Amino acid sequence: MIKHYITIILTFLAILALSANTGKSQTVTPLDSNLHIVSPLGAREPEFYKTPAPAPLLPIAVSDIRLLSKTVWGEAQGGSPDEQRLVIWTVFQRVDAGGWYGSNIAEVITKKGQFVGYCQSNPLEPEIYDLCVEEARKWVNGDPPPILAPYASKAPYFFFNGNGLHNWFREEY
Repeated sequence: MIKHYITIILTFLAILALSANTGKSQTVTPLDSNLHIVSPLGAREPEFYKTPAPAPLLPIAVSDIRLLSKTVWGEAQGGSPDEQRLVIWTVFQRVDAGGWYGSNIAEVITKKGQFVGYCQSNPLEPEIYDLCVEEARKWVNGDPPPILAPYASKAPYFFFNGNGLHNWFREEY
């Protein structure tokens, strides 16, 4: 119980520190193996994902990790973790590309006609959620998108289609 209150206090202090620096240039440094996701007060991580100790802040909201997880579930739930990873990186690459793809994770995923597998009622599965957190850490640290033949033979890839068993990723529609 005390650990829960400490986490709430640390989150509140982090939000205050971030809001105090609004308008100022900020540098995101690479993270260690621990991860703490910044979230608004009152937001809670799923019960199956608990941060063991205070860790460096990652500028991705819990809600974005949930959106990613539900998208992967809808687009590649039967696929391998490698294929699920490619769905996650498709979202990240669209965010990085900007423009019509959207400027953040939520816009990219929820834009009409983009990810037909995303549904707000999709379940949060622990393995997929953890994979999304792992890949978000890599993305924030500047890692390149994975290349996994035969599904994604080169980067960038912004689109994919599948046959119900596998998805193939490509740059152009």
